[in-house]
Formats: sequence, C-alpha cells, structure tokens
Amino acid sequence: MSRRLHVIHVQTTAKRQEESLAAIGRIIARTFPQLEARILVVDNAVTTPHEQRIAAGISVIRGDNSGREFTGLDRGIAWLEEQGDVLPDAVILLCNDTLLRDVEVEDFFRLDGDDALRQVDRGRLLGHVDCVVMPMGVFGTSIDHWVRTNFVLCTYSVLRKITPLRLPFEDAEIFSHSPDEFFRPDVRLSRRYQGFLRGFLEGHPNLSLWRWHSAGRFHADNFEAFKLKAKAILCEHYLSVKAKRQGLEFADITRRRFPSKETRARARLLLYLTGAWRLVPGFRRRFGL
Repeated sequence: MSRRLHVIHVQTTAKRQEESLAAIGRIIARTFPQLEARILVVDNAVTTPHEQRIAAGISVIRGDNSGREFTGLDRGIAWLEEQGDVLPDAVILLCNDTLLRDVEVEDFFRLDGDDALRQVDRGRLLGHVDCVVMPMGVFGTSIDHWVRTNFVLCTYSVLRKITPLRLPFEDAEIFSHSPDEFFRPDVRLSRRYQGFLRGFLEGHPNLSLWRWHSAGRFHADNFEAFKLKAKAILCEHYLSVKAKRQGLEFADITRRRFPSKETRARARLLLYLTGAWRLVPGFRRRFGL
C-alpha cells in the first residue's frame, strides 16, 4: 500500500467548498504527488447525520460546531479512525475554510514536499507559527509560540498525541458569569495571557498589537458569542501546549522575511510596553485613536 495523505477540512458553509477543494487539490498536486490522497470535508453547517462521497477520494460528513472548527476536526478524526485503515506514518493535513484568507496564503502553495515529509517524519508539526516573544501561561504551561490551526501537517502518530482538539474544560471552569469580568478569577490562565486575549477580542492595545476584525466591548447580548470565539483561540493555543508537553517541535512554513517574525514581535512588544505605539499611524487607526 502506498503512503497516504489524509486531509480533514472543516467548513462552516458549503459556499466556499469548491474553492477550498480546488486549493487543496493544488497543494496536493504540487507538494505530495507521490502520496495517495483522500479528502474528508466536515461541514459544520450540517447538524443531521450525513455522509456523501462527492468524487473519487472525497467525502463529506456532518460536523460539530459546538467548539467551532476544533469539534469539527475531532469529528473528522473520529470518522477517519472508524474506517480502520489509517496507518501511523500517514500524513495528516488539518485545515479549515479560512485557509485562503490567510495573509500568507501563498506559503501553502510553495511547500517543498520532500522537506515537508522529512519534517513530519521527525515528529514535527508544520504550519504558520506565530509568536509574542513574552511567555504566557496557558493551563499550567508557558508558551510564546503556537501553530495556526488553519493549516497543520503532521503524521497520524503525532496527531494521536495531541487529540482530542476540543478543550478538556467546561465553560464554567474558564468563564465568569459576568461579561465585565469575563474569565473566572481562578482560571488557570496567566494575567498576561488574559490581558492579551481580552485586548485582542475587545479591540484594546495588547502585547501583540493585533485586534480581532469583529472586536467589541463585552456585554450581555454578545457574551456567549465572545466566549465561543475565546474558546476557539484557547483551543488553538492549547494544541501547542499539548505539543510542548509531548516534546513535539514546530516547523514554520512562513517564507523568510527581513526583519524576522521574532524581531517584528519584539518591536511590537516594545512599542506596547513603552506606549510608543501611539506614535505609529497604523496602530492609531487599528485601535481607534
């Protein structure tokens, strides 16, 4: 049996399915032409039992949107395991329908296939790696780098070390009953991390100097929606927490730039800590000054 590539792609709507599958097909054809590829589309907009083969090697199943893309991925992984033919050395690509909206999307189409296989065979997780260069505590583990979960490559044996991808905590263990407080006082997230996440979601300056495109003040009417978004970010970061605990390494597929990603992160941190970000027009516009 030839080595297989299993793609698990989560979509929130079928509107971008054709476009996403075309992009995945381009990646496979350029990067992994020697692998036998199978694609599983997990549709989180479908809530009733559903399983359909739409083309050779491509199936669609219903999803699970209770934890956004992460519970959808968990459903896809469970379905794949139920088939009983996924081997430990199989290459796994986890992705979702934000793939083509990534600002560094071209990196996905520039991957060196031979190098990617060498990296995953060393037990590494491949993807875009983000950083804040100032360690933050996430459920008892300190991290400053994490892999974006819109595109993650690894082997099945590595995937099993970090699944399930949903959080192993109930909402009541994380969030307060009050939008003003948001997190529980005893939540196992460092103050630095809480400030980073709240700033990103509410649109306030934070150590990354980024804000969510739908940022806004927390209040009773949007509290549940913001908790769901916060959980998705926590899931992304917790994946990297689990990888770190397992001794797994990340391989950044981002095209090298000057200055480096870490240097730019350090510069943003310095601007934040000194308040000098207020002198930069782009940051002033980003945070509404």
